[in-house]
Amino acid sequence: MSKIIKLSALVLIIFIALWQLSKNEKFQFFGNLIDRVETTEKVVALTFDDGPTRLKTKEFLQIPDESEIKATFYLVGKAIEENIQETKNIIDKGHEVGNHSYTHQRMVLKSYNFVADDLEKTNELITEAGYKGEIHFRPPYGKKLFSLPYYLNNNNITTVTWDVEPETYLDKNASASDMVVFRNLCHFSIIKKTGVTHDSIFRLQQSIS
Repeated sequence: MSKIIKLSALVLIIFIALWQLSKNEKFQFFGNLIDRVETTEKVVALTFDDGPTRLKTKEFLQIPDESEIKATFYLVGKAIEENIQETKNIIDKGHEVGNHSYTHQRMVLKSYNFVADDLEKTNELITEAGYKGEIHFRPPYGKKLFSLPYYLNNNNITTVTWDVEPETYLDKNASASDMVVFRNLCHFSIIKKTGVTHDSIFRLQQSIS
């Protein structure tokens, strides 16, 4: 009986460890992963996930335009099919486009073939919309374990995650001291946003200036 308990405990520990690794933005078992770039300059990379959408993409595009910056949009294949003009608008404005999967499912317990079909279908949609740059990949919810990184490594595709989510550090009532803490994080940090406002971008600019 004690052997069964010990074995069950070991299996549970391994499961928990793998689950934690699957959502670690700084680690994957295979291939190249970027979550930030070390530099002495105070710069950030602004990224948007989960689009395009008919209602929000236009608003999101106004923010980089007004701030005179370029962003990266990690797009979902199914959303591209439903919002092709919004996808083309992102590309026409010169922003970088990345693959955020076709189905936006957690890719932890997925087969190699599922991963391949999902990512390749989305890459085709991005290319058909007119994008000609290199296409990086961001895992939905940041989740990855074996089959996804193995596919990415085999196809020389870079995983790009993030190391700052502004809502984690700054709320609408952020103090000056909060801004200083956030500023110290932003030496080419990769900023992930799934929702954004003009005010949050203004405060972000103020915090790293």
